[in-house]
Amino acid sequence: MKRARGFSLVEVLVALMVVGMALPALLGQMQTQIDAQAMLRDKTIALYVAQNKAAEYQLQNRLGAGKLGDSENGEVEMVEQRWYWRMTATNFDDIKQQQLQIEVGKSPDESLAGLMIILSY
Repeated sequence: MKRARGFSLVEVLVALMVVGMALPALLGQMQTQIDAQAMLRDKTIALYVAQNKAAEYQLQNRLGAGKLGDSENGEVEMVEQRWYWRMTATNFDDIKQQQLQIEVGKSPDESLAGLMIILSY
């Protein structure tokens, strides 16, 4: 009589137990990666908003629209999301430079990305 080939019931149950223990850990790791990717996407978009506001400010200065006071804030829509920005300027009249600090977030109190530039005038 030939010996039957295949897996025994015990071997199948052990394999299912190993898969059952490994699969939740793998799914948890995948969820962590998805969350990290979403955060990086949001930070990148927030930085784009900050760079756009800095470019707008520089263009307004070149066109003679005047300097920023102490601070300004507002909101803008980018990638079908509303972003809140806050721009603060510090003037250094003795060296004719201005420090511009821009913070951007998904809410007025949040800051996902910040940008600081020094402008000469």
